[in-house]
Amino acid sequence: RSVTITKVQLPNTRRSTFCVKNTIDRLLPEPCVCQNTPRLPGRAVGWCIGAVRVVFHGLVRLLYAVCVGVLAVAAPLRFVLAALVVAVAGWKAWLAWPAIESARLMDVKDPDPVALLAITYGVPALLAVSLLLIGLPRWRKLLVVPPTRPRQFVPATRSVLDLVIDGNQRLVAWSVTHRFAASFAMLLAFLSIAIPVNRMVVAAFGEEDSKTRINVWVELEDNFTLAQAAAEMNHYDEFFESRRAAYHFDHSGNRFNVQGGRVSLYWDQPQKQAHMDFVLADLKRDLPRLPGHRLQFLEDMESGENRSRSVVTFRLHGPDSDELERYGTQAVELLQSVPGLSSVSSPLENAPKQVRIKFDSDLAQQLGVSPQTALENISWALRGVQLPRFQEPGREIPLIIEYDEENVAGLGTLRDLTVYAEQNAVPLSSFADLEFGQQRRAINRRNGQVTFTIQAKVDNPARQRELSDAGLRALSAGLDLPRGYAVGEDDTIGFRQEEEMQELMSALLLGIVLVFLLMGILFESFLLPISVLFTIPYAILGSYWALYLTGTAMDSVGWIGIIILVGVEVNHGIVLIDRIHALRAEGMERTAAILEGCKNRVRPILMTALTAVMGLYPMAVTEPSGEGIDYRALATCVAGGLIVSTVFTLWVVPLAYSLLDDLAIAFGARMRWSLRRRGAPHDAPRDVAAPPSVTAPAAN
Repeated sequence: RSVTITKVQLPNTRRSTFCVKNTIDRLLPEPCVCQNTPRLPGRAVGWCIGAVRVVFHGLVRLLYAVCVGVLAVAAPLRFVLAALVVAVAGWKAWLAWPAIESARLMDVKDPDPVALLAITYGVPALLAVSLLLIGLPRWRKLLVVPPTRPRQFVPATRSVLDLVIDGNQRLVAWSVTHRFAASFAMLLAFLSIAIPVNRMVVAAFGEEDSKTRINVWVELEDNFTLAQAAAEMNHYDEFFESRRAAYHFDHSGNRFNVQGGRVSLYWDQPQKQAHMDFVLADLKRDLPRLPGHRLQFLEDMESGENRSRSVVTFRLHGPDSDELERYGTQAVELLQSVPGLSSVSSPLENAPKQVRIKFDSDLAQQLGVSPQTALENISWALRGVQLPRFQEPGREIPLIIEYDEENVAGLGTLRDLTVYAEQNAVPLSSFADLEFGQQRRAINRRNGQVTFTIQAKVDNPARQRELSDAGLRALSAGLDLPRGYAVGEDDTIGFRQEEEMQELMSALLLGIVLVFLLMGILFESFLLPISVLFTIPYAILGSYWALYLTGTAMDSVGWIGIIILVGVEVNHGIVLIDRIHALRAEGMERTAAILEGCKNRVRPILMTALTAVMGLYPMAVTEPSGEGIDYRALATCVAGGLIVSTVFTLWVVPLAYSLLDDLAIAFGARMRWSLRRRGAPHDAPRDVAAPPSVTAPAAN
């Protein structure tokens, strides 16, 4: 079997290709397919491009016709239009004169009214008159030749990849021959990063709120028993059951003791943030406020190490815990007045009431009683003393010495408590004062100073930084702290964000330096890696635009994605520069090597970039499950950076390579010239005759 492909040129028609089939066997089942027949995706894309070209050409012709018509009418009337512009400007200036004159009389610092009117109305009128008198005739002459129709609207192509390669070849060829204009266009493209930076959503650094659980903390007064606390907590279960249809929760539960408890709503599947916000707002508004109860929608954390995006932390520090608690109570009142902050809590709110004993150290020393001895006696009175166990055959019996219940029932028993010193016994009330009051369960110290931690819930997690700064301003303005007391700023949202940003930027710079050194070692050059590093700014540009267009909030995980881009995106530049460098090593001219290298590397660069983007797509659109980490910002940053930097790699890297190559050539010529000047003697003549050559006789 044999097939012969013959190309036939038909007169007065477009160039066509036909297949002529000559075979021994006339019963071949396979149809004859011409090798140059365009493929269906390429034809579809070509038709789309042709449709766009047709529409664009039609709009250009329509705009041309409109401009020709307008100029045909306006050009003869340009003097009338100029006079009309001058008249309108004068009328506007005459109307504005009284207001400017009165303002000048009230404030002598105002500029001259004549100069102000000239700038406001005179300059625009002068520009308009110049355009009418000079521009209209010139524009009319320029529009004599109508826009030409392209030879063909649909590009002749076999595949989509051919279209991409052809377009990239045209762009690179133009960039190499017009390097100043191409560099300016690249700079403008990068400066567009200002749009997403100023408008995209930036999430506060921290942990995501739970999307499967909502907790409400209930604080009870001290006069509840355990049975009464159980009955009180059942009211919240009944309320939740009445709202099951509205909240769509799957389970509810509560944990409690005589001091209070926690009631919770649970969902089996993660809910949208809008639904969680609705449930929380409805609970704050409609949850019953029972007598003796205090509701709180923020978990009290004594250490203040909450990293949630919905919580802000404020910390006071000073030398004395009692004074610090007094200032802490004032700080809570100030923070409650800040709009956007709710559920302000402090360590005192959930602290139990305790008996506070204040010792008079001087009097106790005179009586021969030490504070340690007094505390041991109080402990024996309240909790008893553990004696050695009584042992008998087969068992042990614990023995505890303690007061009868009626003797330790109240505060009077403690006042009359006898404290045994080394030589005598004195009542506790003779050297100590006893009172009831709330006291923190623990006194925390940081850097040697007592700390008082206050937490508040923010209504909008996106405003966490803003509300934290507002709370700090309220504390600084409302608290009159003495010397030694201050509002700590080393644990605020702003401080943590700046610290984390410094760490991320350090990691980014370290990654760039390591990548540069590795490429320098492998390329055996320090100029070639620089041309590859030009893709990193455009990778960041793509990340920001992807976050802005998709509405994804930027967070710390997204910054990790940008750091990942440093090591991923440079691979495309390495592949391209390596091919160009190899072609030049074979003797090809630089521009030809750049065009040929770009042509050869379009397919592998697009394949690696698109496969990576498709692999990241599920992560970019999937919400985190339960209380897991949200990776959408990371996937969006990497995918967007790959898409944009891939396009710019095929454009920026060849241009940067040509510029750096010229720089290397100029630097090398300069170095050679400098070395020649240093090696030649100053008084040597410019032209020196070469010594005669001596040729040895050939051996027989």
